[in-house]
Formats: sequence, structure tokens, C-alpha cells
Amino acid sequence: MLRFKSFDTATSIILRLAVMHMIKKEQINLRDQSVQNQKAFIHQLLGFQHKVQSPLGGRGR
Repeated sequence: MLRFKSFDTATSIILRLAVMHMIKKEQINLRDQSVQNQKAFIHQLLGFQHKVQSPLGGRGR
């Protein structure tokens, strides 16, 4: 059985799962936005750092 080490960790994970479930059920409308805006919105909502990608696709050349 999965156990959480702290209450903060548990609430963070459960809230993120709830947000993803709402997006899946289309309770949050993201269809009118570009893919980049959708990604930025989800990262902001879930508290992820928005990373700038290399135009070379991460190959580093």
C-alpha cells in the first residue's frame, strides 16, 4: 500500500490528481488555446517550473 511521508505530500499529490481528472473530464476548457499555452497553463496550475527548450530538441549541438 502506498504511504505518504507527510500530510503536505499527500495533499499535493491528491490535488494534482484531481486537476488532471478535471482536465480529462473537460471541466477545464483548453481547446481554444495553443499547445504552448496549454502546457504553460498546466505547469502553472500544478506548480511545475516552465523550462525553455532548445530549438535543437535537446541534442546540444
